[in-house]
Amino acid sequence: MTLGMQSWRLRVQTLDGHAITLKQSLICCATAWLSLAALGIGYWWVLFDGQRRSWPDIASKTETVVLPKK
Repeated sequence: MTLGMQSWRLRVQTLDGHAITLKQSLICCATAWLSLAALGIGYWWVLFDGQRRSWPDIASKTETVVLPKK
């Protein structure tokens, strides 16, 4: 986890709760650039998706979860 993700208690994981693979992280990164190139629509998508996932999450079959406070 990055320092920012630790302080905000965020974790990117597979849909079944495991750590993501290298392939998933590369797909997520590539799709993130496409989402930004589309004027951020890929990130605004969380407002319309029932599971609140962005385009990178959908493409890489991942989810971002908020971890509980320690």
